Amino acid sequence: MRNISAIPIVWQDIWDEKVELPPGTIVQIWKGTSDDGISDEWVPYLNEIAGQGYNVILSSPWYINYINNGHYRTNTTIVNLEFFKYYEVEPLRDFSGSDDAKIRILGGEACLWGEFVDGTNLLARLWPKTAAVAERLWSAASVNNSEDAQFRLDVHRCRLLRRGIPAQPILNGYCGNYELSMPNAMINDPAFNYDISPATDLITTTIKSNSATSYLFDATSSMITSIFASLLLLMNITLATISFKY
Repeated sequence: MRNISAIPIVWQDIWDEKVELPPGTIVQIWKGTSDDGISDEWVPYLNEIAGQGYNVILSSPWYINYINNGHYRTNTTIVNLEFFKYYEVEPLRDFSGSDDAKIRILGGEACLWGEFVDGTNLLARLWPKTAAVAERLWSAASVNNSEDAQFRLDVHRCRLLRRGIPAQPILNGYCGNYELSMPNAMINDPAFNYDISPATDLITTTIKSNSATSYLFDATSSMITSIFASLLLLMNITLATISFKY
């Protein structure tokens, strides 16, 4: 690695085993979470690893493969618990290290285990949850009104639907006919005309034929396009979410 001037990034497990790491190594913290994704047991890891002089990427609170149902935040309001748990993370809230250690916390990265994820549900798992993570990482600590953010990101979810990306809901609102313009609706309704994306959008699919053969062809093409788009989106998530603004 030194010979090619590369900076290694290692999972936390390497640090756990007390492996001697070269100067400048980045340690990615993924432990200290729970099945519901809400635990903050990762805080001591953040303090200790950054305190030992390593640069750090935090992933523990942003494992988006954990699935939660709607939750009554008050007696009358149902909210998307997943959105709030990702958005309300404040990585430095309980950080007790020095200022020198604090600047070694480079940012965070949303992660997704893929045992039960494939081309049929990848985009719905990713979006718009990763948008909540991105806003958290790109924003100052003072930008923390999750009540406002959920409405902003719910509007963004409708934008994603208009581009053909099957993002799951944040609120229990409605995005108009775009919610019907998903691949499963195309298959179930042969008369459906799905043509919603302008030329500048990433995914454009038009189905105007009642032919079963055409549907099979278009559905296959759409799946290939979706998988390719998913790879691009994953690359963007990895590159874009590694930054803080404090």
